Amino acid sequence: MSSLLTIAIPTYNRASFLENSLSILRNEISAINEDIELIVSDNCSTDNTEVVTKNYIDSGLKIQYIKNDRNLGMDGNFLQCLKSAHGKYVWILGDDDYILDGKLSVIIDAIKNDVDFGLIHLNQAGVKTSDRQIFQDHELFLESVGFWITFISANIINRKLVEKVNCDKYYGTNLILVPFYLAAACNAKNNLLVNDKIIDGGKDFKNNGGYNLFKVFVHYFISILQCKDMGYELSSKLLLIEKRNLLLNFLWYFIERFLYKKEKSNFDTSSAWHYLTRYYWSSPYYYRLILSLYIKQITKVIKKRAKKILRREQKA
Repeated sequence: MSSLLTIAIPTYNRASFLENSLSILRNEISAINEDIELIVSDNCSTDNTEVVTKNYIDSGLKIQYIKNDRNLGMDGNFLQCLKSAHGKYVWILGDDDYILDGKLSVIIDAIKNDVDFGLIHLNQAGVKTSDRQIFQDHELFLESVGFWITFISANIINRKLVEKVNCDKYYGTNLILVPFYLAAACNAKNNLLVNDKIIDGGKDFKNNGGYNLFKVFVHYFISILQCKDMGYELSSKLLLIEKRNLLLNFLWYFIERFLYKKEKSNFDTSSAWHYLTRYYWSSPYYYRLILSLYIKQITKVIKKRAKKILRREQKA
C-alpha cells in the first residue's frame, strides 16, 4: 500500500543543512499518525552526506537513501526524486527549506480527505485571505500562484496526474519540475492553495546562484508557460498576466541590483538584455520599468555629485 505523502529531498554536498532538515522531519513525522515515505536523493556528494543519512536510518527514521554513482545535475536529481516516489502526493523539499514546527500535520489534514487535488501550492506571496483556498478554475489558481511555481519546495504534486508527462526537452533548465506542476494543475478538478506559512526556506542563501538568472527565469520559464505539447495549455490572457507579473513583481529586483547597480553575485547575468528584450519588446510596461530604473540611478548620481560639490564649497 502506497503512502499518502512522499517527501523527497534532493541534496548535494550540504550535509549540515540535510542534518537539520532530517532532525526536523523526524520530529514532525513522529508527531502524526500517518505513514510518510521519506527519500533522500544524494547527487554523488563528496562530504559526509551519506554518514548523516545513515545515522538517522540507524536511529529508526525510515529513509529510502539513494546515492547516485555520478552527479545527475539539479534537474536529474529532481526527476529521480519524482520517479522514485510511491506516495499519492509528492513533495520535493529542498535540503535547506525547513518545515516549521507542527506544520506537517497541516499538510496531512489538507490532503487527507475525499477531495483529490492536482497541485497543492504553499503560498509564498504573503497574501492571506483564509488558511486554505480550493480552486476549481485552474487558471485562477495559477494566476494566484504566479512565478512562485518555480519554487520547488512550495509545490506538492498528485503523482498519478503526471506519470505520463515527459519533460526531457527541459532537462538542463533548472525548471524541469515546472511542466509537471502545470500539467497536474491543468488536468485536475481541484487545486489547493495553502496560505498558512509552512516552510522557512532558503537557509543556504550564500550559495544561491550558479546559473544564468535571466536565461532561466525569462527564456526558459516563459518558454515553459507557452508550451502546448506537455499536457497543458494556458490561455493567452493568463500568459500575458504571468509575463507582466514576472517582470514587475520579480525580475525588476534583479534588473536593478545586477544590471543597474552592478552588484556582484553567484548568478550569471550574461545576455540579460537579450532575453528581456526578446520576450518583452512589445510590452509598454517593460520600457516604463527600464526608464524608471534609469531615472532612479541618474538621480542618485546627481545627488551624490551635488553632495560632493556642497562639501567642497563648505570647506572653501
